[in-house]
Amino acid sequence: SNNLVIEITVDSVSSLSNFTNSLKSYPQIETVSIDKIETKTSSAVIVIGISADLKPIPDEYETNN
Repeated sequence: SNNLVIEITVDSVSSLSNFTNSLKSYPQIETVSIDKIETKTSSAVIVIGISADLKPIPDEYETNN
């Protein structure tokens, strides 16, 4: 399966929400999961681990028998 794993730093929950909603609306994304949430109070940020499964790419050369 095709999978995307990223780590982002946000300064608010609304920024995280906007980012994940953008990912979910992308046509090639099948699922989005938040794998890690770490609050760094010293720098007032939230570190987020996100993974997304990509939809399969159709094989245009595949024959349908």
